[in-house]
Amino acid sequence: MKKRKIVGICSSVGNKAKATNNTYPIIFINRIFIEISHSYNLIPIILSPTVDISEIEQMANMIDFLILTGGEDIHPQFYNEVINYDYYEYNACNPTLERDYFEIQLYSISKSLGKSILGICRGMQIINISEGGTLCQNIDTYLEHSIRKDGWIPYHSIKIKKNTILHQLLDIEEYTVSSTHHQCIKKLGMNIVASAYSADGIVEAIELCSDKQKIIGFQGHIENILTNYTEYNKIIKYILS
Repeated sequence: MKKRKIVGICSSVGNKAKATNNTYPIIFINRIFIEISHSYNLIPIILSPTVDISEIEQMANMIDFLILTGGEDIHPQFYNEVINYDYYEYNACNPTLERDYFEIQLYSISKSLGKSILGICRGMQIINISEGGTLCQNIDTYLEHSIRKDGWIPYHSIKIKKNTILHQLLDIEEYTVSSTHHQCIKKLGMNIVASAYSADGIVEAIELCSDKQKIIGFQGHIENILTNYTEYNKIIKYILS
């Protein structure tokens, strides 16, 4: 029997579980990542940021692919800034230093090992910061990018740049994405290519690919819209195969 490959999926850290009404810290991911993994006959492993830092290299060696998922804001200390906005409005996004340290280390080691990497939302920002880039800590443009208080998730169009891997994969110049973030890329990291933008100039996709390695980041949550916007399946297939 052919050995199945392993995809490591980064998790969030929370303090509440709705199913049990307890307040113990929990580790969680969007179930869709498990379903996507199974659709490619991969073994999904949830990677917890609560591990000892000495175990990260072993984790990276164990997996074949890495998915950096969405979640909390990344603390600005990782791009040499201080918090400059009021977390009262965005308290669900409070940085978790434990997760930040873990994912930046995990990304760097996985990259050095030549692993294929997909970053979604926060995950794209982790890639950018790890490569020396910075973030805009709070978006203030005419487009809606963050989830509304009633839970509505806005959608908007993106422009895809020609002569990029993303354009080669999708073979279109404009598409639609869902958007649930209040931060974005400010300065691109070293050698990172911005492959898509929203109409207000926000970077919506990045890539750092070569003949030997595939690294793509997407600001929108493409994992949640694969049924309605089927072209995004091409990105998933590119990374996970």
